[in-house]
Parts: sequence; structure tokens; C-alpha cells
Amino acid sequence: MVTCPVCGAQNDPSAGFCDQCGTSLQGPGAAPAPAAVSYAPPAAPVYTPPPATNFGGAVCPQCGAQVIPGEMFCENCGAALGSAAPAPAAASYAPPPAPAYTPPPVAAPAAPVYNPPPPAATASLTGIDGQTFQLSGKTTYLLGRRDDVSGNYPDVDTSDAGLQAGVSRRHAELYQQGVQWFIRDLNSVNGTWVNQQHLPTNGAQPVNPGDTIRLGKWTATFRV
Repeated sequence: MVTCPVCGAQNDPSAGFCDQCGTSLQGPGAAPAPAAVSYAPPAAPVYTPPPATNFGGAVCPQCGAQVIPGEMFCENCGAALGSAAPAPAAASYAPPPAPAYTPPPVAAPAAPVYNPPPPAATASLTGIDGQTFQLSGKTTYLLGRRDDVSGNYPDVDTSDAGLQAGVSRRHAELYQQGVQWFIRDLNSVNGTWVNQQHLPTNGAQPVNPGDTIRLGKWTATFRV
């Protein structure tokens, strides 16, 4: 394009005169129009946030922003920092202490109560010959025949009647357990009976008041 030197209008380069004012475009003052300038806007800047800085826990009392200890004014809001307080520390949790175990008291065992044994009941044996033997002061009595040669002296000595009836020197024994009386055969030759019941060799049998005891053929009644 050619600019008119008089009116400044733009004309075709091949034109001899200005289309606007008619001025000759061939003169020394004619100059080509300047090229159009293209405009490109600058690129938008990319924002990069500053790195977080820990300033020792001090905060601004006005806006709460962290500040550098010793600074006089907050860089964020400009507030005076004379009363800046450190950021509150995170509360730490401490579990409550476990309760101390107290063992239950141990009760002392009660002292045993002593129960003395019952006194031996007074019993007796009355033989078929009418002789009565008192059983008192002991809990075990030997039944048999006296023999001076062997030194055998039974508590119930059937003597000559026992010899004729086949009573052994150590024929049986009467003994007491609690309140109950028993008779035991001592491996006698001719056996032991209670109410017509024969005892096995060395066997025992309870006896009660009124029972009949027979050693061989010698018979007696037991009483308490």
C-alpha cells in the first residue's frame, strides 16, 4: 500500500494519484505504507507457591500465620508481633495407669476340732457253764484257753470246759470299732460261729447284744 503524503490515505501501489485527495503519488514525498505489526500477548506467568516454612511454632495473633521468631510485624497482615504466641503443641494422650492387682485375702484354715473317741462300752460274755466274763477297759479281747507252758493267757479263758469243747488256745478275738463290736476267727481248729453262721478262717463278723457266739462246741451269749 502507498500512503498519500497529504491526507495519509492508503492507496494501491499501482495508483498514480490518491483516491482520497487526488495528490500525485509519484512525487518524492510518497512513501510506502508501513507493514502491519502483529501483536502476540505475553504468556501468563505460572504461580509457584513458596515452600512452607516452620518458624519455630510462633504465630501471628491477628491472622494466625506462622512468623519468624523475633520479627516485629507479620509479613502476611502487618500486625505487630509483640504479643505473638507460640502455636499450641499437639496434645499427647497418656493412657490411665492399670489398676494394681490386690490378691484376695487368704483365710487361715480353721483349727481341727478334736473329737475324742467314744468310751469303750462295757460288754460281757456268759458261757454255757454259767461263767460270765466282763469286757471293760479295753477294745480288743483274746478268747481261748490258758496254757502255762506256752505262756498263753487269754482275756476270756474257757479253761477245762473249753478244752472238752475243742476251744483252741488262741481261738478268736472280740474287738470294738466305734460303737460296733466284731469277732474274728484266729485260724482255730474247730471254727467260730455267730448265731449259727460259720466264720471263714481269719474272717470277721459284727456281733450285737444278744447274739450267740460259739467256739468249737463252747457257747456264750454276748451282752452290752
